[in-house]
Amino acid sequence: MKSPHSPVRQAASIGILVATIFLPAGSAYADFTFGTPVNLGSPLNGPYLDAAASVSSEGLELYFTSNRPGGFGDWDTWVSTRASTEDGWSSPTNAGGRVNTVGADGFPCISADGLELYFISNRSGGQGNADLYVTTRATKQDAWGPPSNVAPVNSGDFDQWVCPSGDGLTLLFQSPRAGGQYGGLYMSKRDTKTSPWSAPVDLGLPAQAGRRRRPGHVAGTGYSHCRLQRRRKSRCGGPPPPNWILGKG
Repeated sequence: MKSPHSPVRQAASIGILVATIFLPAGSAYADFTFGTPVNLGSPLNGPYLDAAASVSSEGLELYFTSNRPGGFGDWDTWVSTRASTEDGWSSPTNAGGRVNTVGADGFPCISADGLELYFISNRSGGQGNADLYVTTRATKQDAWGPPSNVAPVNSGDFDQWVCPSGDGLTLLFQSPRAGGQYGGLYMSKRDTKTSPWSAPVDLGLPAQAGRRRRPGHVAGTGYSHCRLQRRRKSRCGGPPPPNWILGKG
């Protein structure tokens, strides 16, 4: 997955700051802070690059991207599970040959109902340098099915960092299709979970040099649209960048 701003390298260098607030309209600054991050340790982390994690709504599945050995290509999607939120995570297993290919596949985001897994891939048959894909399953106990290209949403560029809303009717992702080094945030909608996605709409938040916008999990009500992230300050001990949340009326 080659790009002048490789998403894997971005994930290693960007501090992930997440805030979820239900807002009536406009933008707002989250004036609270999260606790100190805790490394998940072994067996999730190892001497390889493990990044871009997505946890299922009940907290029992964790999907992430890794270049660890045992995969199908350069970068693969891996999954770890646990019996309850009080238990430890299992040793990660590869998400399998349907999700992963000999190319680069990763940056997963699992839907709130646990039946859709969105990710990016540079596999053959796509429209650009990297495309958005989705795989589905009938129940949480079933295996993931063959992935489908999210064709109405993808472009000829590097579409990435995809995540659906809690109700599954809004899709947020990043794309440089409109120009700029880092691109901006885009939104697509659908009427039902079986309806096609609409043509993406630019949210008007172009990334600036040193500031990269990332979509985050969207509240099921649709009132909290996305999170913004930007690179942490390089100085040690400095304040973290603020969290911003977009709302809709």
